[in-house]
Amino acid sequence: MKKNYDLKYEIKKHDGPARLIQYKKDLNNYKVLGPLLISQYKIPPIHIRKDKINFKISKPLKRNHEINIGYLPSLQYYSDIQSGKELLKVLQTKYYEYFINNNIDIISLPYDRAHNYRQLVQYPYFIQKVIEEIPEISWAVAITKDDDLSTWKFSPEMFILGDFSSHSDFPRTMWEYILKIKSVFPSSLLYTPGIHPLFMPLLAYLGIDVFDNLYTDYLSHLNKYLTWNYDLDNKKSNLNQSLPCLCEICNKKDFSNSLSLSDLTLHNRNFTKGLLKLIQNAIINQNLRDLVKQSSKRFPSLAGLLRLADNEKQYLNSYVNFDRSDQLLITDETDYVRPEIVEFQNRLLNRYSYDKQKWGLLLLPCSARKPYSQSNSHKKFAETIKKGLGSYRYGLEEWIITSPLGIVPRYLESLYPVKYYDITVTGHWSDLEFAILNNLFENMLKPIPKGFPIIAYLPEPEKTLIKRITKEKDYNITFIEFKGRSSVSENLYAFERILHDIQRSLSKENRVSKQNWLLKKFQTIADFQFGLDIGLKLFPEETKLFLRSFNETAEYQKNQLATISKESGLLTLTLDGVKRVLNHVEGLKVIFDGEEITGSALYCSGISYADPQIKPGNEVLVYNINERFLGIGKTNLTGKELQDLNYGLGVSLRKKNKTKKKD
Repeated sequence: MKKNYDLKYEIKKHDGPARLIQYKKDLNNYKVLGPLLISQYKIPPIHIRKDKINFKISKPLKRNHEINIGYLPSLQYYSDIQSGKELLKVLQTKYYEYFINNNIDIISLPYDRAHNYRQLVQYPYFIQKVIEEIPEISWAVAITKDDDLSTWKFSPEMFILGDFSSHSDFPRTMWEYILKIKSVFPSSLLYTPGIHPLFMPLLAYLGIDVFDNLYTDYLSHLNKYLTWNYDLDNKKSNLNQSLPCLCEICNKKDFSNSLSLSDLTLHNRNFTKGLLKLIQNAIINQNLRDLVKQSSKRFPSLAGLLRLADNEKQYLNSYVNFDRSDQLLITDETDYVRPEIVEFQNRLLNRYSYDKQKWGLLLLPCSARKPYSQSNSHKKFAETIKKGLGSYRYGLEEWIITSPLGIVPRYLESLYPVKYYDITVTGHWSDLEFAILNNLFENMLKPIPKGFPIIAYLPEPEKTLIKRITKEKDYNITFIEFKGRSSVSENLYAFERILHDIQRSLSKENRVSKQNWLLKKFQTIADFQFGLDIGLKLFPEETKLFLRSFNETAEYQKNQLATISKESGLLTLTLDGVKRVLNHVEGLKVIFDGEEITGSALYCSGISYADPQIKPGNEVLVYNINERFLGIGKTNLTGKELQDLNYGLGVSLRKKNKTKKKD
């Protein structure tokens, strides 16, 4: 059920689970971007003392200063209020005055005496009752890792992971904590108070939306000077006449003594604010993972948390967006298991099928330039294949062997991440790189008939790797032996001679036309994008393909079905194309809670259902309340966010179906 909460925010962009959020801050419509950094002097949900953590009900702040938000304590404990019924009554009547005037501490939980405080067994039900009865307040509920969320029916606007910082040395505990809350309430804002600033990039990447400067100020009181690499002791000898910062405080330092507490606090806050700006810009530019890679090396627990998140494939992979064109830099083995790489490989295994019209498979090396076919080496390969095979060349399936993607079929070379990854070639493959290639090669060859001809034109070490994979296996594979680079004339000539010998053994039945090659390309991209066998339904054999300098298009019975995007390599469907697969594409359905959409924007408040499989960046199929197809459009949200959120843009309609009859 969607409610008209006072805390209004719009998710502008995703980079994985990280969300760039625009908050409506006051009546003047002033907007602020998140992930959000809040000050404990403005919003004090948690006060840290040496021996205890106190959670307090907080008075909603003035509209012209901060977001209107009310805080409720942890699910398990309370002290001053004697019953949930009494507390609810107070909240409904004199909520602000009562708690502020009496300075009531809803929780006072010393670490070693938790059992001395009354536990309210029905507290989860009470929390939900408060949220249901007082919808005008945007409730933030403080929880602990062990709280039971299985009975919840209503979700607050924000969860405060109150004890998260106490688990910061334990990566598995942190990961289980985040996964638990995101699996039950994927759309709620998440706030982790009191954490080191360098935890923010990775936590934002995993879906945390709100941070504070509690730990930043705590470090200032410990006389610590924040930097990217370590926390310096604020001593004259340690600062060594050179501060690694150009903020207003550090720039005016005269080094006659160490920084004062006020100056140190300002520097540390500037460092934290600057880091938050980096996170926001990284989300905008779709490269937050690169920032995470830097910051996660600072603490062992962060490196462990990232490994655990990468190993749990479903969570990060459920946010992968292939409709993008930003550069993907591969610099170490943490990049080999990035969700974009892993999801590409998953789709190869589950959505790619070889063309049964083909008579053979060719293995080729990768190139620095992308797409591969635009590189000098692959242009020479294409010319050599044409000379050696003539009219039989389109019957040869091509796979490019590369790290860390493993295998790239020629049909998919213009897609993300293939077109945009960059890795330094060292001539050495690690055990992990070999394992990725081995898994893909063996599984992608399973559907191919026994004895199917395979030709390998590969340099070292790729040739040795394929020999290692195919050793003692019944593959009909021919290795073209050569020394040096694969693009030099004498090696290409040897390649051409072998192809010419193969061509003599082929018959007319082995010929495949260029139109059929292009058709298979469109079908393969459609399968990759929408699901296995969608390509056959979208592009039947009679489809006409047009390859122009500015685009590639597909037409059927004089109706254009799709074009291939120059940026992402994905298909952009027309309405005629969409209608051919409406009943076959799964997981992209959005239902508008009305009859007709005016304009080209569908807002979250008007969405009654969205498939949970929808990912940010997907083009979705929009229907009205009577299940009539209204059009196709792009969303920057997940399916759960489209369904749960009550504010902001949900879908930007690209094409609207003007027919009023049900298709």
